[in-house]
Parts: sequence; C-alpha cells; structure tokens
Amino acid sequence: MRPLLLSLVAAGLTLGLAGCAGMSALPAPAASAAPTPEALAAEAKGRKLAAFETSQRTLAESAETRGQWAQAAWAWEALHAVRPADEAVLARWQQALKAAESLSTLRAQQARLALQLNDLDGARDLFLKSLVAQPTQAEAIEGLRALERERVRKLQLAQPARVALPPRGRPMRAEIEHAALLAAQEDLEGAIALLLPLANARPADVAARRSLSDFYLRLAQAQRPTNPSEALATLQLSLQMDRRNARAAALLREWRKAAPSPARRSP
Repeated sequence: MRPLLLSLVAAGLTLGLAGCAGMSALPAPAASAAPTPEALAAEAKGRKLAAFETSQRTLAESAETRGQWAQAAWAWEALHAVRPADEAVLARWQQALKAAESLSTLRAQQARLALQLNDLDGARDLFLKSLVAQPTQAEAIEGLRALERERVRKLQLAQPARVALPPRGRPMRAEIEHAALLAAQEDLEGAIALLLPLANARPADVAARRSLSDFYLRLAQAQRPTNPSEALATLQLSLQMDRRNARAAALLREWRKAAPSPARRSP
C-alpha cells in the first residue's frame, strides 16, 4: 500500500506542475486600445446634444405648466430641429402653436373689451400680451398702432414742444427716430408699438427690428424684478427681432440658469 500511495502522490504532483506550466503559457490579455480623438469628439458631441435635448424638453414642459405657450412652442421647435423623426415632439410643437394662437386671440378679444370700457392702459397691456403669445397677431398690432396714434395726439396737445405729431407719408426713418424719443422718455411699450408694423412688414425694416430688439431687452430688464417669467418671454422677443443681439443672448442664458426647476407633475 505504501508504494502505491507514493505513486499516486507523485502522479498528482506531476499533473499539478503540468497545469501550472500550461497556465503560464497562456498569452497575457491585450491592453485595451486608447480611444481615438474622433471617438472622443463624437462622445463629447453626443453628451452636449443629450444635455441640449434635456434642457429644451424641461423648458418646454415648464412653459406649458405656466401657460406660456409661445415659449413652449419655441422650445419644442428647437427640439424638433434635432429630432425631426420624433412624432411625439412634432405633436407637442403643433399643440403649443395652436394653444399660443388661441391665447393670443383671447387676449386681443379682452383688449377690445377694455377699449369699449375706455380702459386704455388695460387694452395696451392685453394687446402686448397677445403679441407675446403670437408676435404676428394682426389685430393686436393694429390695436397698438391705434392706441399709439391717440396717445401721441394727446401728447401733442399737452406738450407740443416735446412731441410733435409727424406728418402723413413720413419716411420709415422718422418712425425709428420717434420711437427712440419715446424710449428716451421711458415709454418702451409705446416705442415697441410704433415699430412693430415696420418690423412685421414685407420686406421688414432691418433697422426697426434692431431697435425693437433693444427696446424688448430694456422692457425685459424692467419686468424682471416683479415678473421673471414675463421678462423671459419678452427677452425671447428681443432675440426674435435680432438674433445677433449679444446682450440679449447672454441675459437669456443667465436667466434660464437662474430659473427654478419646474415642479414635477403628479401622475
């Protein structure tokens, strides 16, 4: 028995050594290849795109919750531009556009009622809100023009030396100069109402659009302390008039970062 036991032990040792030798002969795992600059750039681009989509969706849903349909439509439109095949995004965009149009029409109707009650300030405010919801609302534009003509007429009677009623057929440049005079008197809404027809004409007056962009920017800054949401919408109108308004673009980024996160909807 003893010689047999020794033989078995020796055989086991032999097999163990052979196994170790076999394991040592296995090739070492190859080191993973470093990502190429192109792959790193594509990954970074993907992260930025995902972050942009998330921010636009959050902005759109937050605006919908607050009933700011024009702002929601702009956000859905931006998201649709990067996800053109997403039918859900397209549907939300179209829904926001319809809601903005309905809201704009409602505000214009309320402005007409305010005019019937001789509430000129209330009518002006409602016409402006109508344009915030839909900047091309023809009734609101014409209503503001009529209010502005009446206001200038009264100013001419009260202070003929400060504000002169311009003659008929005056050139467009005179409109811009008159708007600048109103803005200098801190009547930004009057200046905006005066230039909107020129900005929305075909072809549009580029100088009028640039002036409007500045007036909307100043109006947004005035609205910011008391109504941040309305100020944000007005600031977007500034950029709509002039995409190259660097100050408006910088403020829009700053205000969006400072905006509170939207409350989660209950299921």
